[in-house]
Amino acid sequence: MLTLDETHEPELVNPLALNTLGLYNTRKPTWEEIEKSSPHFAEAILAMGETGREMIQLSSTPAGKQLLVLVNSVKIGGHPVKIITFQDIEPEIEQKEMESWQTISRIMAHEIMNSLTPLSSLTETGIMLLEEEGEPKEVGSISQNTIDNLYTALKTISHRNQALTQFIGNYRQLSRLPLPQKKEIRVTDLLAEIEELYKVPCAKKGITFTLHPSPKKLSIQADDSQVKQVLINLVKNATEALEGLPDPRLNLVVKRILNQVSIEITDNGSGIPDEVLEKIFVPFYSTKPTGSGIGLSISRQIIRNHGGQISVQSKEGEGTTFKVALPVKKSF
Repeated sequence: MLTLDETHEPELVNPLALNTLGLYNTRKPTWEEIEKSSPHFAEAILAMGETGREMIQLSSTPAGKQLLVLVNSVKIGGHPVKIITFQDIEPEIEQKEMESWQTISRIMAHEIMNSLTPLSSLTETGIMLLEEEGEPKEVGSISQNTIDNLYTALKTISHRNQALTQFIGNYRQLSRLPLPQKKEIRVTDLLAEIEELYKVPCAKKGITFTLHPSPKKLSIQADDSQVKQVLINLVKNATEALEGLPDPRLNLVVKRILNQVSIEITDNGSGIPDEVLEKIFVPFYSTKPTGSGIGLSISRQIIRNHGGQISVQSKEGEGTTFKVALPVKKSF
């Protein structure tokens, strides 16, 4: 932990903070020394202003430690004081990444074997239909029934090959997500486009679609097409969850919470079971018969690349809310 006065000079710094920032031989560093030792940290603190929460990678350590940094401001004796707490979360990140990759590996192995096993079996069946005592049959000795069976086997092989190709394509899409090309976006304009896309389709399905007013001057620094992709995916999922239900309603609400914009997509559907909820962002996990299982995984990665978070709350029989939190565009 460290505290800064109104001129950004450190007042209190504990030893753990000094070690984390690479200031091993300093009792009480100046702000200039912090900027020199950990420029990324110093830059992020200035950018966050009075309050904020951000992940920062330190350049002052060989491995580039990942820090979770929290900034709050208070007045002590009439003077503003900025309180900064930070924690090295690299071990937790590595553990979570390992668990995620283990899960992905299991799913990929399962999906690939689901295709390869029948492909191998059907290939052997086709060979058996066309050979006799280890030699190819004469064309004239092949019956119509054998031709029909071989045709069925080849069609099945083709279908499984297409499914495997699509699975690999989905994996490539997930692993090659481009970094966001950010620009200033007004939140009202962004959500107006989502409303325009879905108000007619929702009306046709009998879904009451409500976009609640948001502050007109609220802006984010984001990749327009990527954030739209996330919101479209979430709204599409919500409309599918409402199909066939009485009095279906879908609400979009925007809130400003400290230095973040929170966009909430809420439906009054049947909700998501707990066992599904805990896996909902796992790549390739899907409860839909034709689902790829990458939509929410990609959405989470996009929002993380913007320095934000995506979360979900759901209760069976009551509905589901997805929350997309993105940093407010800072004014300097």
